[in-house]
Amino acid sequence: IFVLVGTFLLLLLVSISLKKVELSVGESKFFTCTVIGEPVSLDWYNPQGERMVPSQRVALHNEGFRSRLTLYNAKIEDAGIYRCQASDAQGHTQEATVVLEIYQKLTFRDVRSPQEFRQGDVAEVVCDVSSSPVPVVSWFYNNVEIIEDTEKFQLLQNNNLQVQRVTKADEGVYRCEARVEARGEIDFRDIILVVNVPPVVSVPQQSFNATADYGESVTFTCRAYGSPEPDITWHRYDKLITIAAKSGSCTTLTVRNIQHDDGGSYTCKASNKAGEVEHELFLKVFGEDTFFYWVSLIVYYVTAYFALVLCLLIPLSFVSCGDNCSCGSLSVIYMQLKAKYGISAHNKNLRKRVFTF
Repeated sequence: IFVLVGTFLLLLLVSISLKKVELSVGESKFFTCTVIGEPVSLDWYNPQGERMVPSQRVALHNEGFRSRLTLYNAKIEDAGIYRCQASDAQGHTQEATVVLEIYQKLTFRDVRSPQEFRQGDVAEVVCDVSSSPVPVVSWFYNNVEIIEDTEKFQLLQNNNLQVQRVTKADEGVYRCEARVEARGEIDFRDIILVVNVPPVVSVPQQSFNATADYGESVTFTCRAYGSPEPDITWHRYDKLITIAAKSGSCTTLTVRNIQHDDGGSYTCKASNKAGEVEHELFLKVFGEDTFFYWVSLIVYYVTAYFALVLCLLIPLSFVSCGDNCSCGSLSVIYMQLKAKYGISAHNKNLRKRVFTF
């Protein structure tokens, strides 16, 4: 702009230190505008054509014929053409421009590792990565690139990897690699895939249904397999039994000094991240407080009574019981009668008893 003052021509020349700048999201940058001449104002205008004023992310500093614009924490929407405009006393203006291009570096957002899935499910391994321009994403398993879809692997539009009917054999390290061809930028994340297997309970045949006499002991055994290793607990009537022994995948529950109330069902439960399973076992008690016991006891005493009567009425030559039959050991008589006539008690504990009259 040429301005005639008397016989002098005055010239306004405006320049900016940079013509084009590439800035990554989150970075900061400053630009210096210099004016030659006699400006009365020097202002900056944003890409929307608005005059810029100081703010949290914008700083302006004017000193004589120079003005410095500082942009902090750049955002994608900050991209565009910025103008530095100078005006003289006659209202004439001159300006210079700088082109600001904002790009986003490769950014992985909350890419978790490990990522866990249940055996048999369709697993979607998540790799949330972004950039500007849009990145190219590749997947690798065992250092081999997964180039195309197969029966096992599918490359999804959202850059995630889908694994069909995932099994323990699919466990391992998967690499998600992203590239921006225009800048030669590359980055990656290694993701560990873990497959959880629901527990399976195995109970030895002898533990399915157990029987025991009053006062005896019985041991239940329960084995559980899964991944991760299941927690095994014992329950009775939905209440946790805390006294149990565990060794690896096997746990045992021992019921000692069995009483009638100990009879019934016991439940072995196994649980892990993949699920829960249970198995019911049953204990039947024979003993002093059972109906069978009292019937056996009555039979025994009735048998003993008739044995005594026979001892007193029939000749000793028929049943030999020693020199004094009436005062002898009834157990001897009972055993001889049992051997001769098949008399028998119905409970093994009763055969241990000796009654002496």
